[in-house]
Amino acid sequence: MQLALAGETVEYADTLQPLTEELLTRACHEGNRDAYLALEHFLYDQGRHRDAEALTPPPEPPAPHDLAQLLHDAAAGDATALERLRKVVSRRNETFRQIAAAAFTASPVLWSWPTKLARVGAPELVEPLLRAGADSSDRQARELLVSLLDDQERTHEAEAVLRAVSATDMYALNTLFHRLWPHRPRTAREVLTEAAQAGHILNVLTVLRPLTYGGRLPRDRRFAITAIRVLARLGYEPA
Repeated sequence: MQLALAGETVEYADTLQPLTEELLTRACHEGNRDAYLALEHFLYDQGRHRDAEALTPPPEPPAPHDLAQLLHDAAAGDATALERLRKVVSRRNETFRQIAAAAFTASPVLWSWPTKLARVGAPELVEPLLRAGADSSDRQARELLVSLLDDQERTHEAEAVLRAVSATDMYALNTLFHRLWPHRPRTAREVLTEAAQAGHILNVLTVLRPLTYGGRLPRDRRFAITAIRVLARLGYEPA
């Protein structure tokens, strides 16, 4: 814009002003308020006062507490909200992260938005939002993401989501352990070891203790008691 207004002798000078105006106009339509102010200045500087005064400023971005409502409006089939949500998800910007973080802050009655989005023809929006929610440590988002991946028979991806937090999260540890045991005992032991090393020994004992009462298989009880004895020898007081 500065180059177009400076009157400098440059290559393709006759296209510089139209190009500048087009770029600023597009940015305005995308909601960029800085571009709106720049375009207003650009038009006034050329003496095009009527054009400048006819500009419509972009709407103010929604406040953070409105973002959850945008998601629920889109899930309810609101075409405007759905189109805006598609743009937000495609950009993966700060608004996207805020929506993912706010997705489960409203009433639990509204937590069915993943199912509703799929029904209104936008299933591709569900997984990115759930993953972003899971990345921000939202347990509900993580549980629904695991369920979604399981429904799609993407079992290893579901287990990877749980493994990422199983060392510190009780639900993830318990769920993952019972997925692995007794079919993959080595990995199951690794998961428990990681949680113990992270200092969450009570989580480990909570997983093991029910097996000491009599597991589904004879080796369940034997494994649980052996594991607790090992933890006790390592100096973990609760064990």
